[in-house]
Amino acid sequence: MKLLHFPGLIFVLFACGSPKIEIANIQAIHIDYNGSQNVNYGSHFAASVIATMIDGKQVDITGHSYLTVTSSSLDFVSDEEAVVLGHPKTFEDHSIVATLTMDDRKESFTTTDSIPLNFHGPIRVVAPGRDGEHGEDGENGGRRIIGRDGRDGERGQDGENGQSGGNYTAHVWRDSNEMRMYIVNDGNGEIWKYKSTNGTEIIVQLHGGDGGNGGDGGDGGNGKDGVITEKKNKSPGDGGNGGDGGNAGSGGDGGSLLVFIQSNDSETVSVELRNTGGMAGK
Repeated sequence: MKLLHFPGLIFVLFACGSPKIEIANIQAIHIDYNGSQNVNYGSHFAASVIATMIDGKQVDITGHSYLTVTSSSLDFVSDEEAVVLGHPKTFEDHSIVATLTMDDRKESFTTTDSIPLNFHGPIRVVAPGRDGEHGEDGENGGRRIIGRDGRDGERGQDGENGQSGGNYTAHVWRDSNEMRMYIVNDGNGEIWKYKSTNGTEIIVQLHGGDGGNGGDGGDGGNGKDGVITEKKNKSPGDGGNGGDGGNAGSGGDGGSLLVFIQSNDSETVSVELRNTGGMAGK
């Protein structure tokens, strides 16, 4: 399971059965990976977090319940795989940085580590539309103070629509041994700059965001019990109606891409646009 906290993108990784670690005995923590893999924006690569203990023993702590990895540009999507996040604002972004913390609420060890980008593999732009928020559930009806029937449950809120993938314009050219791409968000003017030292493939993911689920309607309240005595004869109250569920949000449209490729590279550059629409909520 992964918990996200914005801003700052704090990724908390944990798993059952974490090995017992004496934090006071940690000498260093680093990210272990093979530098021959593609390490570029959008790349997934094999990696793990390793603690070096005072006695020299190295322990894989990637999925440890005490570990927090804080980074705006690196996410561990599993105990064995990481991904480079974000969108470079300059061609000179050469490394990504993460803060690694082991904390058991009694002791804490914190350090930073950086991974150099080698810009191998394809240029990959990941910019899907934001998913819609789920609607909140309606309040349960409960019993009435006056009267015998239960109150009706409230209606669930509607799910939010997913955001569209957005519209972009890109320019692609070769600079010495690098393929470079300058891409602009036509909606807000934001500019990103990507490059690859050995690739001829460009993959742009502009999927629409998924719609949010509608909230559940609240339960109807119970009616009051009937009373039969020598002096009273009251019928039981009816239960309240359950509230209607909220409507699902619609999925967002896929985005669009207009690409200009320098003429002498037109036969060597492959561009793939992935822009399916988002799924509707439930």
